Amino acid sequence: MALHYSAVEKIKGGKTVSIDVWVENDLIAKVKLTGDFFMHPEEQINVLERVFEGAKVKFDWIELERKLMMAIQDNDIQLVGVGTGSILSVLRKASSGEPKND
Repeated sequence: MALHYSAVEKIKGGKTVSIDVWVENDLIAKVKLTGDFFMHPEEQINVLERVFEGAKVKFDWIELERKLMMAIQDNDIQLVGVGTGSILSVLRKASSGEPKND
């Protein structure tokens, strides 16, 4: 059974980033990224979420940021009001917290 972790953070500029992470066998099984930031094209949010899937919970943060930046570049994604550092910060907060009781 996957453990569910979650974090919400108001980032610089007043935008909110929320991440839900499901972890199974020390690997990220699923990620849900939401918030009041913008991205174009909007339907590419799943591309960003998939970057994290399969990653070990003990992340190599530099490698994960590189993969996230590559996904943004390769898919012509524009983030408005949020950057990769903020997304990773909230992911780190979520993954280091206590699991939710779903």
